[in-house]
Amino acid sequence: MQKVRNKQKGMIAGARVLGASLILSTSLLAPFTTVYAETGEGRVPNVTLPNGVPKNYDLTWFDEFDGDKLDRTKWDYSLSSFDPKARTQMHFTDDPANVSLKDGILHLTALYTPKQWKWNDQTKKHEWVDRENTYVDSKTKQTITYKAPFTSGAIQTRDRHGKVLTEFVGDFYAESRIKLPFSESSWASFWMTGTKGGGSPTSGEIDVFESKGYDPKFIQANIHTAPTPEPGKEKYSDQYQKVLPNNGDTQTAFHTYGVLKEGDKVTFFYDGQAVYTLKYSEIKNKEAFVNPENGFILRLTHIVGGSFVKDFGKNATRNYTDAIPYKDSYKDGSRSDMQIDYVRVWQPSAKPVTTEAPTTTTTTTTTTTTVAPTTTTTTTSKPDVPGTTTEEKLKLPQTGESVETGLVFAGIVILSST
Repeated sequence: MQKVRNKQKGMIAGARVLGASLILSTSLLAPFTTVYAETGEGRVPNVTLPNGVPKNYDLTWFDEFDGDKLDRTKWDYSLSSFDPKARTQMHFTDDPANVSLKDGILHLTALYTPKQWKWNDQTKKHEWVDRENTYVDSKTKQTITYKAPFTSGAIQTRDRHGKVLTEFVGDFYAESRIKLPFSESSWASFWMTGTKGGGSPTSGEIDVFESKGYDPKFIQANIHTAPTPEPGKEKYSDQYQKVLPNNGDTQTAFHTYGVLKEGDKVTFFYDGQAVYTLKYSEIKNKEAFVNPENGFILRLTHIVGGSFVKDFGKNATRNYTDAIPYKDSYKDGSRSDMQIDYVRVWQPSAKPVTTEAPTTTTTTTTTTTTVAPTTTTTTTSKPDVPGTTTEEKLKLPQTGESVETGLVFAGIVILSST
């Protein structure tokens, strides 16, 4: 089992770090093993946790997006189509036009790119063809094909073949600082999906935020769980959503979006303020959130078109689900650029816990939809780039490997390297 330390400050970053609550529940004198992952080069941030996040949380993983290319030990690209049943109209790519780093900012840029270079099995050669998406209608079982003339960017802490690069187990606080795109049909989001339980929504999904390009004040937090069956009704998931209060400048200024996952609740933060708390006692199917083995991966996506960006206002006459009428907004990327300054994750240390209780509005609504992001990563023929993989905790080390082991003495953790 491999142990890697940060080269800059000697800080150890947990790839699959046991939360303090999990460590302290271990039997007295029981040994434990924790796997560590490289945090990478770049600036080590000097940050203060928001009120409401326990003060014993340590920064265990971060990416400040320094340099000029994506850190493939932490992230991989999502590729090809995504959620076509929602009639989304883009293909995710690893093209620098869609995913790029510059001056410490990650750019996920959507572009109008109606043609693609594609292999034709009949002619046995590559050809320029219209970019399209397909899906199978669940009722008619017919294959539906429609135009998808956009490309965009998305990254996640799992590789394109399904191998987890980093997941966060137990309690954690995750935060990102983001400026949103202007383009009308853009659906930009920072979200997480569980790794145990067979995929979203059964494995759990946390939408730190989702946005609609045509409405800069629409910032929605959401929790997805396995659906509660209803006779005669097709359901994707149970949802617990809330539109977060903001001043409407999400597209002209950077703001922070965070989520605190704890043993009994999830709290969402906007600009360092707790704005929505959902207790697990309010969730019908909460297994994914109380399962101590279920870790969550991080995801950043810039989707174009689809049913999520439908206008549900009282006088809704606008239709942004079809992005083609707004293609000029995606011509050069100046309006269709999702900008991410950083992503950071904190997890409990062994220090005593002190928490300043947040003040939140906790009114919740339960809704049903047939559309939501899934955890499926499309596999392509592109070569895989090896990354730091996550090992299962408590797995015995092989000969020559280095681990950190410890004993728990009434809540005191003692580490030693072997």
